[in-house]
Amino acid sequence: MKQSAERSRLSRRAFIQAGGAGLAVSTLGAAASAPAVAAVGRQWTQIADIVVVGSGAAASVAALAAAKDGAKVLMLEKAPVYGGTSAKSGGAFWVPNNFRLKERGIEDPKASLLAYCAAYSYPHLFDSNSPTLGLGEDVYKLLEAFYDNASPMTDMLREIKAAEIGRFHVLPDGQGTDLPDYGVLDGNNKVPRGRCLGPIKPDGSPGFGAELMRQIKARIDAYGIPLLTSHQVVRLVTDGDGAVLGVEALNDGKEVSFGARKGVIFATGGFTYNREMLNLHQTGPVYGGCGVPTNTGDFVSIAGAVGAKLGNMGSAWRAEIVLEEALEYVSVPSDVWIPPGDSMFIVNRYGNRVFNEKRNYHDRARVHQHYDPNGSVAKIGGSQR
Repeated sequence: MKQSAERSRLSRRAFIQAGGAGLAVSTLGAAASAPAVAAVGRQWTQIADIVVVGSGAAASVAALAAAKDGAKVLMLEKAPVYGGTSAKSGGAFWVPNNFRLKERGIEDPKASLLAYCAAYSYPHLFDSNSPTLGLGEDVYKLLEAFYDNASPMTDMLREIKAAEIGRFHVLPDGQGTDLPDYGVLDGNNKVPRGRCLGPIKPDGSPGFGAELMRQIKARIDAYGIPLLTSHQVVRLVTDGDGAVLGVEALNDGKEVSFGARKGVIFATGGFTYNREMLNLHQTGPVYGGCGVPTNTGDFVSIAGAVGAKLGNMGSAWRAEIVLEEALEYVSVPSDVWIPPGDSMFIVNRYGNRVFNEKRNYHDRARVHQHYDPNGSVAKIGGSQR
């Protein structure tokens, strides 16, 4: 199936010509910079109830939820275009206990879902007899919040007609079934198929990230939510007691301030294109990524400035990419979702098969970080041993 309409290739030169050169390399670095303390009489460029930083799916849904409840919302996007990485993604989202499962009479119990997530993501900690499944209470509560709110979130989008959400698939009806979960399909996973949702185009065919963001953006416009692109938020504005009052941003090199009466929501990208942070937090080589080039981890330093606790910084949602594409494109068009060809198998440099080629791309990518202390070649003093 051709997906060229959904995922356009963007070369490094084309991105620079489009005005992204400064965005691609700008970064606050790994060190936290102090938040700005609001001076008496500060002149705000604009004031809203809620300021949302970012414009991908998470940011856009947060903005819609706040606007639906009557809040005056303002969105700030670092890039010159709307949609973030979500707009070039597959557009699928994994939602337990969703409306499609309920329509089909399929139960997705909370206890088994939490056990599945804990066992797959934290196998070294998982304990089925523990009240928190062996996880720290903060991580366990995060999983609980995901289960409790993911399905109502999709219901809200359908209610306000923000997106025609249906079964996400890559084959026409009648030629395929729901995609199975990426993790182990037995044990605690009681619903191995049906949690993956995605957009449906007006003609009834499945859509991808660009279609998802097109539909959500139409609803954002209908709600009259202002979206300011090319606005890079650089710090929070606080009062003398540390309460957040708004943000400071850069627009064409000029510093502007935006007030937030009720709060600021950050839903921005990771640090795929911040080499300093990659070297600091990632244990293995990272040659490129599929995210948009504005993913330089700005929020890490912004959050650190107000004392936010960071964790799991060495983790990532990994994928294999073609090295030649990583060298040619500032943002790789797509990852290797499944190696093509049923007869293909993948070996390491010693000729040993290293994984099941049909495992998900995240699990496959982690194999490339394996270190063999007996077979790996190390250069010592100019010689090889």
